[in-house]
Amino acid sequence: MEKMTLGDRLREVMQELGINSPREFAEFCDVSEGLVSQWFSGTTKLGAKPLIALSRTKFSLDWIVDGKLPKYSKERGHITVAPEPESKGCDPGTIVEMTTVYYYTDDAGRDAINSAIEAAKTNLPTRIRNQLEMNRRNRLG
Repeated sequence: MEKMTLGDRLREVMQELGINSPREFAEFCDVSEGLVSQWFSGTTKLGAKPLIALSRTKFSLDWIVDGKLPKYSKERGHITVAPEPESKGCDPGTIVEMTTVYYYTDDAGRDAINSAIEAAKTNLPTRIRNQLEMNRRNRLG
């Protein structure tokens, strides 16, 4: 069996979510329809916005991005978008969950997540700060 492309997996996600057009999918992911077209053709990878939107579904981000099983996530609807960096802070659980999205996103998405994390660090217990640093080091190799 031939490995599914990112576009194939996104079409399957759309079908199961009842999203009928690239335009509707673009609205769901808060991006342009042209960017969705690039995902389907394989010329562009998913960034932070679509990964955050897709993390709220039943699908595993590993499956969406790389085709790694299982297809469905054990958790659903667990990501909350962090407050703007200039705000006082954010729920520590949200910060930890954003590290999952951090792994898959592009540089701009990582910069936005890093800003939110830095803004909220003062509210994080040491255990969570250590976990974030370990995740960051693993990502950098």
